[in-house]
Amino acid sequence: MRQTFIFTFFLQILLISAVGQKSTHNLEKHIRVLCSDTLEGRKVGTLGEQKAAKYIRNIFKEQNLELLGEDGFLNFEVITKVEATQKNKFSLFNIDYKLGEDYLPINLTKNDSLFANVYFAGYGFDIETDSLKWCDYPSTFHINRMWVVVIRGVPDPQNENSKFYPFASDAQKIEMARKRGAKGIVLVSPKYLSEEDGLMPLRIVQSLENKSIIAINASRKAASKLFWNYGINFDNVEKNYNYPMEKKGVFIPAKIANATELKYEKSTASNVVGLIEGNNPVLKDEYIIIAANHDHIGYGDLNLNPHKTDTIAIHSGANNNASAVAMLLDLSEKISKNRRRLKRSVVFVSFSAKEYQYLGSKVFLKEELIPISKIKYMINLNMVGGLDSERNIYINGVGTAKEFDSVLEQFNKKHQFKLHTNIYGYSASDANNFFQ
Repeated sequence: MRQTFIFTFFLQILLISAVGQKSTHNLEKHIRVLCSDTLEGRKVGTLGEQKAAKYIRNIFKEQNLELLGEDGFLNFEVITKVEATQKNKFSLFNIDYKLGEDYLPINLTKNDSLFANVYFAGYGFDIETDSLKWCDYPSTFHINRMWVVVIRGVPDPQNENSKFYPFASDAQKIEMARKRGAKGIVLVSPKYLSEEDGLMPLRIVQSLENKSIIAINASRKAASKLFWNYGINFDNVEKNYNYPMEKKGVFIPAKIANATELKYEKSTASNVVGLIEGNNPVLKDEYIIIAANHDHIGYGDLNLNPHKTDTIAIHSGANNNASAVAMLLDLSEKISKNRRRLKRSVVFVSFSAKEYQYLGSKVFLKEELIPISKIKYMINLNMVGGLDSERNIYINGVGTAKEFDSVLEQFNKKHQFKLHTNIYGYSASDANNFFQ
């Protein structure tokens, strides 16, 4: 992703005012500090990330910002490593399946054990909207405390506009099974998702919610053993759902015995938060947020993407995202010096754990250091050091306020940037949590 931020006229005035000899010196200084080898790529929960957070907090303090949280820090726990222990067990007809070959718990699982009957629920949909009604669960009996076996994905993958895609994530199917009363779910990948019948790699997933039910991923080969004893061929079941799509559930009186245990390593990460209070007696209780994230991936983190073979070296992250933090600090300095002109209050936030599913911004919203209902707009700076010779700027969220289009047009008459915009509030960065 290139430069991505939710845009306002207020920010652009500040960005243009930031261009000058002193600003250039400050921006370069901040980037050099954040990209120093002593910070070792600012991976979440490491000493390098802590040094970056302290540096940002100290700059806020020098600029006379009011430090929120604990002396400017909003600390939280982040999962940095996950592994399946040897206590995991999955068996049928007294046959033990092999961990890592036949099955693997997935990162959304609850650590628990279950010995229960099985219901095959097709693609695991339980949908009722104005445009789509589809339920793969039985209406004649309850599946309370049972296992549910579900095919991952959608039944019509060749259709790019499938009506099922909005309901097809693993997390959604787990939640649908939980609401139906299941205590455990077995997810099986169809051929279009895994031609070689491989298991999903165990990836880190950050969550502020408790895991609800046991969730494992089994190979098609392992799942076929379960169905074959009851005259059902798994590949045929999958085909029957696809061509044509039909809702067919199968109750299996066999019992699966399972024990699931994932071991997590956690570290402490820190958001940094500073406030400049507005001067209008009424409007000072409304907030403008300007934010960036200071974490990066250290020496390369395969827990974030186990499919990627990465170089084991310091990933300094000059553009991702030291450039944006440098701009954040330059803006906080300028606004602090002009604080008498402020009507609303401005909150500056440097998030951690952006590389871990934007967890830092989720924590910020959950803790409500300021009332969420009083946030007027949020400006998210991400990879702003990538301006090229053709002056391309990428802007998300112009449809989230009615004024943005006209403001952009008016602003760009003078500066003639090549603006690439979209109307959507969604972005692959911390702004997305605020939009949601």
